[in-house]
Amino acid sequence: MSEKFFPMPSSLEPLEQKIAPAGTVILSTAGGVLTITGDASDNGIGITHVPSTGMWTITDPLAGTSYILNNGAPQAGGFNIPAQSAIVANLGDNNDRLDISPSGTPSGLVLKALTINMGNGNDVIVMGTVSAQNLQVTGATTINLGEGNDTLNTTQSATYGGLVKILGGGGNDTVNISGASGEQVFLKGLNVDLGTGNDNFNANVARFSVAGGSLVVKNTGTAGGASSFNINSGLAIITVPTVFSTSLADLSVNLGNNMADVLHFGSTVSVIGGNGTDAVNVNSQMTATSTVTFDLKNGANTTTLVTDGSLTGTSLVVKGGTGDDDLALQDSHDLLVTGQLNFSAGNGTSTFIADVNSTLLAGSLVLNGGTGIDIFSFGGTSLNVMGSSTFNMGAGANNNVQLAGTASSFIGGSLLVNGSDGTDQIVLDSPQFTILGSINTKFGNGTNVLLAEGGSVYIGGGVNFSGGSGSDVLQAQSTSLIINKSTVFNTGAGGNTLYYRPDSGTVGPVTYNGGSGTDTFALGNVDGTSTTRLSVNGAVTTNFGAGTFTSYYTDTIVHGIVNHKAGALAGENENIIISESTFNSAVNILLGAGNADVDINDVFVRGAFTLDTGAGNDQVNVDTLGGSSAFSSWFGMVKILTGAGDDIVVIGSSPVVVANAGNNFFSGLLVDGGAGGGDSFTQGNNVFVGTNNQVNFP
Repeated sequence: MSEKFFPMPSSLEPLEQKIAPAGTVILSTAGGVLTITGDASDNGIGITHVPSTGMWTITDPLAGTSYILNNGAPQAGGFNIPAQSAIVANLGDNNDRLDISPSGTPSGLVLKALTINMGNGNDVIVMGTVSAQNLQVTGATTINLGEGNDTLNTTQSATYGGLVKILGGGGNDTVNISGASGEQVFLKGLNVDLGTGNDNFNANVARFSVAGGSLVVKNTGTAGGASSFNINSGLAIITVPTVFSTSLADLSVNLGNNMADVLHFGSTVSVIGGNGTDAVNVNSQMTATSTVTFDLKNGANTTTLVTDGSLTGTSLVVKGGTGDDDLALQDSHDLLVTGQLNFSAGNGTSTFIADVNSTLLAGSLVLNGGTGIDIFSFGGTSLNVMGSSTFNMGAGANNNVQLAGTASSFIGGSLLVNGSDGTDQIVLDSPQFTILGSINTKFGNGTNVLLAEGGSVYIGGGVNFSGGSGSDVLQAQSTSLIINKSTVFNTGAGGNTLYYRPDSGTVGPVTYNGGSGTDTFALGNVDGTSTTRLSVNGAVTTNFGAGTFTSYYTDTIVHGIVNHKAGALAGENENIIISESTFNSAVNILLGAGNADVDINDVFVRGAFTLDTGAGNDQVNVDTLGGSSAFSSWFGMVKILTGAGDDIVVIGSSPVVVANAGNNFFSGLLVDGGAGGGDSFTQGNNVFVGTNNQVNFP
């Protein structure tokens, strides 16, 4: 039979169950330092300065915390301790709260140092609550918020004589520096690192000043999360290097709340984005005495200079990454940069847009495009660049630069345009557009266009246009055009056009070097309705390669020699129209093996004129149209050589005489039809003053 055992009754009585307090905070005062030590529960402690008694009142903002002062008995809040000169707080984990309430000015609460470690948990720090309060820390201030969703509110007036460090961890942290009538001064710098999470930093106190060290506000952030850093003070004076940055977050940086806010930066300003969607908004009157850099990196990024605001600085650099980047000057915003304005787009669709009534003033201007579509459009009141402007277009499909100030546009140096293999278009369109230097373009193999439209265009230097194998266009059709030095147009294969057709203007020597494609060269108003003229103060030189071409000289005065050479192949068309123009030197036209069609009417030529149409079936008409004002006048020897092929030459009007359809030859005329059995020559209503006249037609 098995034996059974029964437990014996215990002689110990069970202990009575105790209810633990919400938390216990241990306080110690030694050497002028108040040391605060919390536990793992929710701890709360409030410190209120009472200057009339020289005491601090210890309160409990959480209602449930007990306090042990200098190894004494636990007690509730509401007791006083002598005022100390420094605070060291280590509140441990869980959800803690620390309130520091200074007394009013002018004495305030003066501390030699302030160190706060909140531990992990959702913690709250409140420093100052009413407008009369004034916190002064003569030494270093270090606040570690720990892990969790933490909040730091520092309100009204405070002066920090040492470096202020604020550290956050994982979680969504918020730092508010506020006060409708307060002033917060940081004499040795303010460095904020909020760690990971969706974090916010707000400085919206009435007056905010950082006078030493640096202002750094940053976080790692969270991919896909949003963080916001804002300076919204009525008056912010920051004389030290300033950095706002994130690594992962979608970062929003707001500089000012409205145009009444004044922000002054006495050193560099940098906004560094991460791989998210970043935005910088200048909502105020902002000045900077050093470089302002918005380096927004990858993601869809925007920089907005908000309506009625202003940004005045020595230089502004805006950089994008692989996403779409935008820089916008909204209505009535003034951007004044005494140094360089540099907009470097990434590989997405990038835009610079200036709305109506906005003003842009820069020492120099640089636009760097990426592989996406780049758009630079200025439609504000006035564009003024004291130095050079450089546009480096990327390889995007449709890159567009529109400089269209509604009042005026001014570039004190040269305009440099470097294209890639995409489609690039540059448009100069203002009532008055002035470039004191030259225009130099170097395009790639895409479709490239440089247009000068609108009112008066003045170029103090020359125009140097270099295209690729695509279609290249250089066109000026403004009200007036002045180019003091030479125009050189170098292009490759493709359909290429040089078109100077202002209502009136003066340009320097012109050189056109075409490729093997279809070329159009035009000086003057080809519509035939203008009564004004374009003057060329120098030579005109054109060199066309193989391919069809058309050349116009209409309503034009050329003061130098004209050398026109083409290399069209058999079967290709060569077209030349010359009308109502004056040539004060020799004209030499040498065509290729194509079929030439040459029409000349109402010209005044002081030098020798030679036209060699080369092989091909050619048609030459010399002042054959009626309705003009006068005969054409030729003061030098005229030679028309049509070469092989079936050629037709008509000089004047015959057999029916048409009023003013005729020529005055003051030196002589030589017409040679060359080889070919189908040649035809007709002349009539001409005056031969010179005696050196000869016609050789089979």
